[in-house]
Amino acid sequence: MNSYELRVRAFEKNDINLECKFMPDHDSFQMYLDALIEDISSLEQITKAEYRGSYIAIETQTEIHECKAIMEPVFSSYICKIRCVSITMV
Repeated sequence: MNSYELRVRAFEKNDINLECKFMPDHDSFQMYLDALIEDISSLEQITKAEYRGSYIAIETQTEIHECKAIMEPVFSSYICKIRCVSITMV
């Protein structure tokens, strides 16, 4: 079993660009975070995903490069709401 820490942050004003033209409602961050975790958890290759205060703990049988590739479509759907900062093996 491999364990990873996925660091995320709220979308900030300096993230506004042609793809993401508006700031999301700051009060909605927790809702988006919960949805992101649920979507990650629903991926077949992910055994567990849970928020631990400053990061999302992920457990999977996959190696880090494969884990990133599996989660990329999920990250893309939240790009204008939450920014994924890093993923590291624990």
